[in-house]
Amino acid sequence: NIQTSDHCTIGRVEAVALVQQYVLNELPPNSLTLKHRYSHVPALAGTITQAALNILANHPQVFSVYLDEIETVQLTESASLIQADSVHQLTPIPFTGQGITIALLDTGIDTDHSDLIDNLVAQHCFTHGKCPPGPSLDESNSAEDDDGHGTHVAGIITSNGSIAPKGIAPDAKIVAIKVCGSNGCYPSDATAGLNWIYANLATQAVQIVNMSIAGNVYLNICDTSDQARANAVDLLVTAGVTV
Repeated sequence: NIQTSDHCTIGRVEAVALVQQYVLNELPPNSLTLKHRYSHVPALAGTITQAALNILANHPQVFSVYLDEIETVQLTESASLIQADSVHQLTPIPFTGQGITIALLDTGIDTDHSDLIDNLVAQHCFTHGKCPPGPSLDESNSAEDDDGHGTHVAGIITSNGSIAPKGIAPDAKIVAIKVCGSNGCYPSDATAGLNWIYANLATQAVQIVNMSIAGNVYLNICDTSDQARANAVDLLVTAGVTV
């Protein structure tokens, strides 16, 4: 909760909405096309005119402004490197991911895959016009994979071993959040996914968030270059989620 100058206590969602609206009210009409207005993260994403950008750059309520630069998915290491098979065979209690729910922010998941179908418990999508079933949906309740990377990562995490080898945590459950398409990922979509996970923790408990997302060689991925995503991660960590 946040206490205002008149000693009125308001919740985080209300406080975030107030500061977002305060900033929006300072911009000229039609100068910002909103892509995301996050419920818990004090940030906005969208397409902006130069005049509005100049206003935001000098606004006392704006901490930072940065480019929503496209990123890509990467993965180079897997179960054999960390000896997951030995962990599965521990006695008297093997570690298989039982009772753990993992949110996977990636290109989605093959919802019909026999190695994964019994592990998928929820799904959602935030992309720049690439959400299934389309066309041109920015958000939907389907995380169907159109690339294969998210399905590959999900298999490494929780494959039951019917087709591919058994995953690192074969008994874990998956919440699939599609934030990447075949053309890569936008940081604002990843932030929307993290915000969605946090906003739904009460009804869809998640203990771990996995993001196999990388920037290019010129992109410095740190808190100061993407404050909104860092804030979303901080919220989840504070709530006890491992990211």
